[in-house]
Amino acid sequence: MKASEKGPADALRWEQVAQPAEELVQALRQGLTAYNMEHGRIQASRPVGIFVWDGDGTLAAGIYGEIWGSCLDIKYLWVHTAWRGRGIGSRLLREMEEEGRRQGCVWAYLNTFSFQAPDFYRRHGYEPVFTMEGYPDGITRIFLRKRLT
Repeated sequence: MKASEKGPADALRWEQVAQPAEELVQALRQGLTAYNMEHGRIQASRPVGIFVWDGDGTLAAGIYGEIWGSCLDIKYLWVHTAWRGRGIGSRLLREMEEEGRRQGCVWAYLNTFSFQAPDFYRRHGYEPVFTMEGYPDGITRIFLRKRLT
């Protein structure tokens, strides 16, 4: 049955997958992105990343996000423990924000857990807009934003 055909939900095959293949996850992402672009009247979503390698060619740090309309959605920022405390995370964040500005972004968004880096992001001008409790061991998820213009 094609997705465009309507039929009873029990005609579908349901499967719970403990370790979904990357192809399945990408198919979900592509479907949701297409829906968002159609209904959000946004023409494109563009991935953007900056990566840092050490002298041995090992990934030392990086930042990855997506630009959707006038928003920079930062998904990941990571610095290997051996390279922390040297300003690499700050530089990655600044360079990603600058790339967002070059591409017309007005806002940057991200989220972090209470045990990760909320103070780091606050020092860089991000303001919390929402917190979500209920994670194990009293951990809180914090959603932040920063105006880029």
